[in-house]
Amino acid sequence: MDVTDVVAEEPVLVHRLTWIGPSPAFSLRQVAEVIVADDADDFVLEAGWQGSDFFVIGPLEHGLPVPDLLRLIRKRSQAGVVVLGQGSAPIASLLRAGADFVLPGDAGADDVQAAIEAVQRRVHPPGATNAPWTFAAASSRLLTPEGYEIDLSEAEQQVIASFALASGEPVSREQLMHRVWGQSAARCSDNALQAVMYRLRRRIQQSGAAFAPIQSVAKVGYRFCAPLATEPAAAEPSSDLIQRHHVRLQGPAAASPPLVFIHGYACDQGVWDGTIRALGPQRRTLSYDLAGHGGSSPRTYSVGRHATLDGHAKDLIQICSAADLDQPVLVGHSVGASIGLLAAVRLPQHFKALVLVTPSASYVNDATYEGGFERDELLALLKEMDADYLPWARRLAPELMAAPRSHALSKSLTERFCRCDPSVAQHFGRVSFLTDQRALLPLVQLPTLIIQCRDDPLVPRAVGDYMHAAMPQSKLVRLDVPGHCPHLSAPDQVKIAIDDFCASLG
Repeated sequence: MDVTDVVAEEPVLVHRLTWIGPSPAFSLRQVAEVIVADDADDFVLEAGWQGSDFFVIGPLEHGLPVPDLLRLIRKRSQAGVVVLGQGSAPIASLLRAGADFVLPGDAGADDVQAAIEAVQRRVHPPGATNAPWTFAAASSRLLTPEGYEIDLSEAEQQVIASFALASGEPVSREQLMHRVWGQSAARCSDNALQAVMYRLRRRIQQSGAAFAPIQSVAKVGYRFCAPLATEPAAAEPSSDLIQRHHVRLQGPAAASPPLVFIHGYACDQGVWDGTIRALGPQRRTLSYDLAGHGGSSPRTYSVGRHATLDGHAKDLIQICSAADLDQPVLVGHSVGASIGLLAAVRLPQHFKALVLVTPSASYVNDATYEGGFERDELLALLKEMDADYLPWARRLAPELMAAPRSHALSKSLTERFCRCDPSVAQHFGRVSFLTDQRALLPLVQLPTLIIQCRDDPLVPRAVGDYMHAAMPQSKLVRLDVPGHCPHLSAPDQVKIAIDDFCASLG
């Protein structure tokens, strides 16, 4: 199936037209894009036609009979259909099967153009494609220009939200799949996304709307080819959200860019105190406690919402919005880095850059990737955690600091681990250590600083190389500091790396 882009000087009458049969010898006016399927079989096998808002069926020599082809189209679309001469097929049978207009086989360019215009006057009243649609996030509905209301599933809400953010530009399949399925997107096929888009288009077509404005974009993804406004969901009061996550804002509000600090597993925002002090009072900083950690309200942690890191990424996005931060730089340690990365992939336009301190894309080795642990080894570690969390935490913390057990920093980290609710630590431990973000790395559109340490017991050197190679705008810095927590053991060095990186952002 070939795709031809047609530049139209006149207002667009049809956004995407599928021509079934031998390619026409003429161009069509007011048609933004033409897809050509050489025969009916080619058409049936190609999923992209489902985004079309008009069809022309030319003379077909073989394949599915035209009446059957019309019935197939009508089962899935209410778009306009013009049929060119079909030999002995009675005109009445073609009209009853779903054709809007039937022309003789020798019809020329003007005849076809006039037929399309005549059908569109009825199917798409003038100006319909420029009339605004509304995404009512609070009620999970899409409102058509005619006033029809379409109830959206959770997956459809995420798709429409992505279109609203894109402001008419195409959204890639990868971005849509991640928006819909989060970290599980890597295990989903493109067919799953096509199914979501088909159901959404079908629901729009059945609503009574003049046309379904979701258009496939060849080799890219999809776009919403009509104005789309958003009515925001009812938000939790900012003050409640700030209090529930024990948010701490420091420094002058006008300082730019603001820095948002995300702590790691079983810790709290206090692990960043040394780095924030080193950065100085002139910096605008925000630190907070992850759900279930530190001084956060006990009700913030939900086994359902936080069953993956996506729930924590949503928390982060809401906190930044509640604090009214403009284009902050996200600074995350370990699993906090993974949470920041997820937020940046979800809403890249909301953030300026990423700083990932000892991050890992995946802790599990496979044939082409060195993550640091064999899967059985990691599962055994988690089994020990489940069996008796506190002794496990007391063993792990000094190893992460790469310092003797009596060292003050090891003691401080151990105390933080032991203060964490064991049920939260056990659940969050599995979420943290079994997460695989490798498929997301190429999707990160922001400048990113990766900070690694030598002799990190959790993250091998190869992980830094892998992430740096996979992320298009990344910079890798290795500190001559042992362990997994340089923000505790060497905050001045972390401060210098952050300052240099922020300066490079302009």
